[in-house]
Amino acid sequence: MNRLPLVMLLWIIGLLVACAGSPPPPPAIMEPTPILDQTEAIGESPELGVELLMELESTTIGSVGEELRVRLEARNVSDVPVTLHLNNGQTFDLIVSNARGEEVTRWSNGRIFTMALQALPLRPGESIVQNLLLPVPEQPGIYRVVGTLMTAPMVRTEPLAFEYRPEAD
Repeated sequence: MNRLPLVMLLWIIGLLVACAGSPPPPPAIMEPTPILDQTEAIGESPELGVELLMELESTTIGSVGEELRVRLEARNVSDVPVTLHLNNGQTFDLIVSNARGEEVTRWSNGRIFTMALQALPLRPGESIVQNLLLPVPEQPGIYRVVGTLMTAPMVRTEPLAFEYRPEAD
């Protein structure tokens, strides 16, 4: 007598019993509504001894073609000199995502950077600053922006929200 069909049937029953006892997958977590009056966010890397500060000039953009002005500052918060190692000529980046958390754009999109390793020394309390202009997304809405220091490992800020609300002509 061939036992293969019986073994297969028992295996399928065992699989069904195991799956029936599993809880359903958790519902998709919706991010909370962003707060539009926050203009500063911080990220830090104790490993590197660096703090990354991102400041938005405004949280509302109302004109087509207007750019979001963002200031990024990487500061040595340790008591000893540190060296930031970068893989190319890019020091910072900005990553913009929509309300669903999908990446919409990056400041670095379409830009070319030198292909030379960088070593940026920072004494205790010293910082490097860069002011970036970020083109607004094409569609009106509320977006999140995250600042990134392009070291290894990367240092990222908490997200800040901004709204693109074109003024009526």
